Amino acid sequence: MSPVASVGVFRVFLRLYYRGRCRMRITAASSPALWRVLCFTCGVVLASLFWVTPLAHLDHHSLTGHMVQHLLLMTVSAPLILFAEPMLLLRQGAPQWAAGSFDKPRRQGSLDSGVQSSIWLVSCWMAGTATVIWWHIPSVFAFSMHSHLGDEIEKTTFFLGGLFFWRPVLRQWADRKRSPDWSIVFYLFLATFPCDVLSAFLTFCGRIAYAFYASGPESMQSAALRDQERAGALMWTWVTFAYLTPAVLIAISKLSGSSAPGSRGRHQPLRGPRTEDLKMATEPILAALDVSPVQGRRIASSNVLFDYWELTKPEINFLIAITAAAGFWIGSPAAPPHFPWMRLIHTLLGTVFVASGAATLNQLIELQYDAQMRRTARRPLASGRIAPSHALWFGVLSSVFGVVYLAISTNAFASLLATVTLLSYLFLYTPLKRITPLCTLVGAVPGAAPPLIG
Repeated sequence: MSPVASVGVFRVFLRLYYRGRCRMRITAASSPALWRVLCFTCGVVLASLFWVTPLAHLDHHSLTGHMVQHLLLMTVSAPLILFAEPMLLLRQGAPQWAAGSFDKPRRQGSLDSGVQSSIWLVSCWMAGTATVIWWHIPSVFAFSMHSHLGDEIEKTTFFLGGLFFWRPVLRQWADRKRSPDWSIVFYLFLATFPCDVLSAFLTFCGRIAYAFYASGPESMQSAALRDQERAGALMWTWVTFAYLTPAVLIAISKLSGSSAPGSRGRHQPLRGPRTEDLKMATEPILAALDVSPVQGRRIASSNVLFDYWELTKPEINFLIAITAAAGFWIGSPAAPPHFPWMRLIHTLLGTVFVASGAATLNQLIELQYDAQMRRTARRPLASGRIAPSHALWFGVLSSVFGVVYLAISTNAFASLLATVTLLSYLFLYTPLKRITPLCTLVGAVPGAAPPLIG
């Protein structure tokens, strides 16, 4: 598709969306909020950059450029458009003869609604995952690089795959009355595995996977191999945290009992249940105590920095740092005079940042339960001294910084171990604590990771 034709297509969709909003303002009592219009505009403009600007050929210069291109299309442009609830306004803005094209398909047949929902969920997961895997097969990748048609098909399928993949996730935000669904958490968690396998292969295979970038002298091939490792590390980090953030939000909403992610509104200190309602099998004595005075207290004069410091569980981080340092010492072949002290410091810093983010997100997921026990009710989140939204940003940013810092300052394998540790701790060990004592076996995996990272 030529740039002129691409511009025409994007202008048509923008015009239909804006006209639909104007019609809804006239005919309906309310219209979509301005932020949704901005989301749609930004999403369409971002997608158009890869068709009508020099960025369209970014993937022909480097594999990292290719990764940036497809990650922006799938994980930024597509979700922004879906946030704007586009089908409703496009249907309002389209001519009468074309309005039916934007109608929601009706479910037909004798299948149970739960079975239909499962099929739809699997189909959306397959659409996103298959797109990523298919276009990174070397022969298919070569077709997209050497053919203009193949390049256009590739970008279009990345964009459409992103729309299909994120639709079940963003439906949690669109439907405020709908109860959060654990299946979406596992949907996002499972989606990280194919991407992690692909990114790990690109990072560790030690050879140029795509012949398109292998042409030229040996020095150019060495640069192409480094570029491939950067591309793998970028995909690894980006995809992990693009999926981690909504998964944590949905898990928090599910555990806190709110109707949809982000529907709680302004933060209030959690009110504890009545004493007779507490059923904490692991701490029957604490459960019998009256904890409501503790839960409702907000310490106005508390030091904010100290609260955030407490949120990271520094005593546990100290033990993690010791075990990581022990693993580093054992694994280092250098004699003490030539010991790589700076690399040890980089390893400990990155590991502690990831551990701090994991501790913060863990307390965020268990916020409701922490408020029910005297032992944990004085924690910054449970007592209301730190808002959940602030803790979410702090936890995600700490985790992202730690993983990226390890990848840059040490190596990609340490970063991969830290990522796996973080995900298994938050999405396997933490939910299983409420289900079975065997959770300790699962928790042993992230618990044993710091020496391996070292």
